[in-house]
Amino acid sequence: MRELSHRSKNLLFIVQSMANQVARQTDSFDNFYVGFSRRLNAFAETHDLLVMGDWHGANIRDLIRTHLAPFHSVDNNSVVIEGPELKLNPKAAEQIGLALHELGTNAVKHGALSVPTGVVTIRWDLETGEAHNPVLRITWKEVGGPCVEQPQRQGFGDVVLTEIVPLSLRGKASLAFEPEGVKWVLLASSSSVLA
Repeated sequence: MRELSHRSKNLLFIVQSMANQVARQTDSFDNFYVGFSRRLNAFAETHDLLVMGDWHGANIRDLIRTHLAPFHSVDNNSVVIEGPELKLNPKAAEQIGLALHELGTNAVKHGALSVPTGVVTIRWDLETGEAHNPVLRITWKEVGGPCVEQPQRQGFGDVVLTEIVPLSLRGKASLAFEPEGVKWVLLASSSSVLA
């Protein structure tokens, strides 16, 4: 019961934080409702994966496929997924799932997935870090989409990608708006993210 109580409190804290952040970035209730509902649904998708894994974690490839399924057809080559088999712990799955949702939404609206020629490549690997504690590197790279520019203001997605997710995983992240497309890199100690 203590474990259930702890998980419930964590879940409610994340949902409340999500609502607060979305509210700060929107100017009407309708915009808040749409943005919050989409993010909450994405969060529920991650929880479905965790429940199927008895809350021990989620396979990173399954997490990526789940979060990008609404944004592209499985039959085309618009998304390339590459990396070794890894199981993320529940907290990492939740946080990386939030990031994937933000990246996918942006790619469909403004980036590589908004045009037929665009491609998103998601790669991950374990790199040598501290002794006996490799670093997980996840890279999201878009090419072939419209030319992107640095946004005039920092939106909720930027906050999720560069502050919330890396801080919650005791890692760091970079978000670059390169001429060929968005590039996001997350670095986190394997002890913080792997099941």
